[in-house]
Amino acid sequence: MIRFLQFLIVGLFFWGGDAQAVRVVIDRGHFAPIPLALTKVYPADSEIYDLSQKLEKVVQKDLRSCGQFKLIDPLAFIQNLESLHRDGPRFGDWRILHAQALTRVKVENRDRKNFKVTLSLYDVFTQKVLEEIAYLGPKDEWRKMSHRIADKIYERLTGEQGYFDTKLVFVEESGPRTRRQRRLMMVDQDGENLKSLTKKGRTIVMTPRISPKGNRLVYLDFGERNRVPRVRIMDMKSKKHQTLGKFPGMTYSPRFSHDGRKVVLSFSQSGNSSLYEMDLVSRRVKRLSYGDVIDTSPSYSPDDRKIVFSSNRPGNVQIYVMDSNGQNLKRISYGPGRYATPVWSPRGDLIAFTKQYKGQFYIGVMRPDGTGERLLTTGDVVEDPEWAPGGQMILFTRTNPRRRGQSKLNIIDLSGFNERRVPLKAEGSGGSWVGSR
Repeated sequence: MIRFLQFLIVGLFFWGGDAQAVRVVIDRGHFAPIPLALTKVYPADSEIYDLSQKLEKVVQKDLRSCGQFKLIDPLAFIQNLESLHRDGPRFGDWRILHAQALTRVKVENRDRKNFKVTLSLYDVFTQKVLEEIAYLGPKDEWRKMSHRIADKIYERLTGEQGYFDTKLVFVEESGPRTRRQRRLMMVDQDGENLKSLTKKGRTIVMTPRISPKGNRLVYLDFGERNRVPRVRIMDMKSKKHQTLGKFPGMTYSPRFSHDGRKVVLSFSQSGNSSLYEMDLVSRRVKRLSYGDVIDTSPSYSPDDRKIVFSSNRPGNVQIYVMDSNGQNLKRISYGPGRYATPVWSPRGDLIAFTKQYKGQFYIGVMRPDGTGERLLTTGDVVEDPEWAPGGQMILFTRTNPRRRGQSKLNIIDLSGFNERRVPLKAEGSGGSWVGSR
């Protein structure tokens, strides 16, 4: 039932006759991972040893998972850890291993509750320090500190914004198929620190989206008896919920503007669906699109000046871009198949989308003018792409019909080569990314 409703909401017009017979292929980029000598975390004393081991594992897991680095086998290291921290790097020993970069991380006790982590990052060939930074924090936040260390290494070596110290919100599903329990959840991007945002229940909740400041959440709620779907907004601190607007029919596909002051959504009535924008301060509602069509899945550009959305205006679902006031409507997708759930990259350079062609689903990206389409991954059902805060990774839902329709959250990079599953015990779908806090 939930899968049917998801298709109803994000692709009422997704199904129909095939377009012209054009061969669809996955188009992946090519890059060489950076050879990195990630040395063990050095504990200043025995009391901090266990914590240093935990921190080391998280940093290593983060950097290995992103696919940007080739971690050199520690068994090949020539200079030992004691010498590295006592005397500094012997760069010749690391050049022999073809390492381009070298890390030196030290953990120290500050007092009973706090600790200090110092990161030194070196360019092996120029023998220069690329980064030297220290973090001080509570010991019970060692995991967050680990992600911050990994982010700093990632940012300095790739030039991209780190995403390891971020969270995901998603819909968790559990229980037998006839009595599914659903609730909104939040989790670290590596699957740790799982927390519930709503109680378990048989109501259907979908498409959770966090505001840029992380203080509010909008989502689709079918209510206790799963009747009229409405967009709801939740205060993340007080956990209070309220219906957004006083629409007489079904509302869905909500998304915040990047300044956090507005929400754009779809309103369905008499078989048609139009886009509306609500000012969260004045509560004024403005209609943005018109016609006997189904317009849905709106997403703002990073400067909030444009909106991308999907529509069945040409007879099957395609992607359109318009000014945020509803003017200058322009179709941008022209490939074979159907396009849905477009979402603008936070960098503004790409739009991610779901594509369906000849029974297969794809996650792809294109430029805002519709050129440069690339398909990153495929499957029986892959859908709902959402960008990482830095725009270099995409979160999406992968469903396996052969396993009773189990849904899992996956993350893929823009090369299409590096895909991983978010390790959650229960099923997860409809996820979105929350920036570092």
